[in-house]
Amino acid sequence: MKYRFFYTKPVIIILCCVAMSILCICVVLVVLTHKNNSKTTDDVLRITADTNVCVVTKYSCGHMAQYTTSEYTGYTEDMLRQIANCKITCFSIDKVTMEFSTEKCCENHFLLMLAAENTLAIFSTDKKPLADAQIMEIVFETSVISENEYMRLKQGIIFDSLEEINSYIESMET
Repeated sequence: MKYRFFYTKPVIIILCCVAMSILCICVVLVVLTHKNNSKTTDDVLRITADTNVCVVTKYSCGHMAQYTTSEYTGYTEDMLRQIANCKITCFSIDKVTMEFSTEKCCENHFLLMLAAENTLAIFSTDKKPLADAQIMEIVFETSVISENEYMRLKQGIIFDSLEEINSYIESMET
């Protein structure tokens, strides 16, 4: 006895379409899974030990200091951008340039300012951390100076040398 299927061709066509749809869905899932996995932290550009990291500090006196460092090995560009006052001007696997701006003077200058009534203080800037270190205190009669000079001393006056500070103080005493 011969079996005859009336709907054989349409059923086969439908089954083939379903199988192709399932195959397409599987391919799409594999591609999406691979795409999501490729965005892991391993693919983020990081500073390596071979990366030339240049740090530039711009001081309010107009001077700039520049040095290279390896202390940022492993950092990403986003991590560097979270550092206060840090501007990234170049970020590649070969070279990273970071710029810092500060209201402080460089270590080549001294700051003379009124520390208390009748007391002047001389400060110098330490390179690391970028902080003022008081190096000297001078007792000085502030009643002999003009109101303008008093206000300048209150804000702080920048000098290039201790000799300049000495000359300035001597000129105010006369």
